[in-house]
Amino acid sequence: FSSRRRHTRLQGDWSSDVCSSDLRPQSGPSGADVSVLIPQITAANPFARVAAIGKVAELGPKGAPAASALLDALRCEQMDVLFETPQVTGIRQTIADVLTNLGPSIAPQLQKGLQSENGLVRVGAATALYRIDPKQYRDRALPVLMAALKADDETAADAAQALESIGADAAPALPELLRQLAHDDPAVRCQIGRAHV
Repeated sequence: FSSRRRHTRLQGDWSSDVCSSDLRPQSGPSGADVSVLIPQITAANPFARVAAIGKVAELGPKGAPAASALLDALRCEQMDVLFETPQVTGIRQTIADVLTNLGPSIAPQLQKGLQSENGLVRVGAATALYRIDPKQYRDRALPVLMAALKADDETAADAAQALESIGADAAPALPELLRQLAHDDPAVRCQIGRAHV
């Protein structure tokens, strides 16, 4: 990969005061009340977002009311390019893990997330939905992840990573994975190449 670093920008249909690039650390919420944490999950400050997501993770299924905010937070973590690494950010993977741990009660929100106009939201929702109940949701999640492989940004890389984690159940995606080895973005090609299903 090229060693030239490109600027990172935060994308999504956000107003200028949401998901901004203010990188100064801020104090996160001190309590475990999910109602306090929800607005922090999509706060302008990324440190506040990470802190709130971590606290929701500690709540387990009790954090279920935060599901919609967690899906929205995936928009805050979209980057143009991660230099010299596949375009997958740890925080997006953490969000998918937290959504999974919230349990079956959030399945309706995840299924709604499959219809989002934002590719990262669709992939995160599909990943969590599959993990919650592979047998029940495999046929809902796989088509979303397979379609996401055709995206022109890190959505494709996230989809490839999700398919890799699914393993043998993702076998129907193999033809599309092979086609996308010719993806225009070398970082996406790298992540797709790692997805041995």
